[in-house]
Amino acid sequence: MKCKNCNEKDGVKYSKYSSGEFCSRECAKSYSTKSKRKEINKKVSEKLKGKMVGGKKGRKERVRVCISCGEKSFGRAKYCSLCKQYINNIVLFEKLEVLNKNLQQANAEALKILSREYFTKRYGLIQIEGKYKILRSTLHFFFKKNGVNLRTISKANKLAVKEGRMKSPINPTYETGYHTAWYGKEFFYRSSYERRMMEILDNRKELYFYETIRVEYEFEGETSTHITDFYLPERNLVIEVKGEWFQKRDKEKIEAKKNAVLSEGYYFIMLGNKEIEQYENGKDL
Repeated sequence: MKCKNCNEKDGVKYSKYSSGEFCSRECAKSYSTKSKRKEINKKVSEKLKGKMVGGKKGRKERVRVCISCGEKSFGRAKYCSLCKQYINNIVLFEKLEVLNKNLQQANAEALKILSREYFTKRYGLIQIEGKYKILRSTLHFFFKKNGVNLRTISKANKLAVKEGRMKSPINPTYETGYHTAWYGKEFFYRSSYERRMMEILDNRKELYFYETIRVEYEFEGETSTHITDFYLPERNLVIEVKGEWFQKRDKEKIEAKKNAVLSEGYYFIMLGNKEIEQYENGKDL
């Protein structure tokens, strides 16, 4: 007995529920609508007309309009492929008060604002985070996604020291602590030499400031920032205190720092342990 649908293959009992009149389950399913197949196809085609377009490999996708830029998009997404990549930045745009509904344009405006803060004003990510309440990780990812290279950690630290946002690193082997000057200002010293010098200046009622003067100097082909130890404004004098061993070891580097300080119009003296003892015993500056 031939299959009632295809009339080519022999009918088989493919399941305990089949009668054996069809060669396969597919033929059995299509047999009931075989006589109306053209009519059914026509109705389906008319229903989808104007709503579907051919995609890759015959795939059909629904046409939509991007709610951000107004361009055509396909599938169920509300945003086109270009705007979709900026959806996660909507909160960032709001914190920057960028209210442009076009996400592509909003991204460009936000990038302009943050670039001005980072490169023109030379703020660090910490300062931008505090100003706009945007996490540093979010800022870092935003710049990276827009192809902007940020400063390296080394350059960021040097800039922070130069701008006064960060102090020089503290060596744990040296004596450190807080000292209140004779006129009430408090300083954090980083060695016993610095503490002794503060006490000498206090006894003589010399007006002084600690780690306030910053100068750039060249050494071995690299530009760095030097923070001076003491500055006496009434004498326009910069005082550096350092042990004799370190003075010998870093002789060339100290000379570069000294020349940079002198080039800025300050007077300069370097004091070691012997000189500090002399000043403690009454020698004039």
